[in-house]
Amino acid sequence: ILLRDAEVTAETIQQKLTETARRVEPGGTLWFVFIGHGAPSRDGKDGLLVAVDAQKSNLFTRSVRRSEVLKITAASRAAQSMIILDTCFSGRSTTGAYLVPGLQPLVAEEIPASTDSRTILFTAARSDEFAGPLPGADRPAFSYLVLGGLRGWADADGDGSVTVKELGSFARGLFTTLVSDRKQTPTFEGPPDLTVGRGWEKRPPLEEIVLPPDMTGRTPVAPVLKCPVGMS
Repeated sequence: ILLRDAEVTAETIQQKLTETARRVEPGGTLWFVFIGHGAPSRDGKDGLLVAVDAQKSNLFTRSVRRSEVLKITAASRAAQSMIILDTCFSGRSTTGAYLVPGLQPLVAEEIPASTDSRTILFTAARSDEFAGPLPGADRPAFSYLVLGGLRGWADADGDGSVTVKELGSFARGLFTTLVSDRKQTPTFEGPPDLTVGRGWEKRPPLEEIVLPPDMTGRTPVAPVLKCPVGMS
């Protein structure tokens, strides 16, 4: 299921995730990918996935709590729930500006880890940081690197499989190399040796995107993934 732009309301996110979770057969894998804005909950103890129609007056009612996503996935019969959240819970945009006036007093605490041992949770940044794009490219950095890593980019030992540890090392290493305009520390929850992806696709030369335009005026850009990115 792929939701984009105006389709991403709080009700639709919950409805489609619930329907998908119910369809997963025992032993299967449930995937949930969210790429968008986030904010802290009113008490700062949870994260919000901000829906497309959320505004200052209804931010807390027109968003989906991270804990609700974890509750829905935990109720499924899946052997694993793979959750990728390319968002941050600081309530700020990719430039560091607050999403709506009035969020400044909110302080996001360190959000507790998932209690479901079947849940593998990847998040773009710590709760007090903000997630942004790849330098030189209008493309969310975290989901681009993580989804690419699952296709084989993060396979450090060349065995065709990608573990939680390999994916974490790959993403954090490239963030250190590529991102210098903000502090963004990806977080990974799950057994380090668990295989979360398989593939032989070689990593493209992502370092090129941080180089300045050459003498011809061309600006390096990141290559495009061959698969759609959204929520499933």
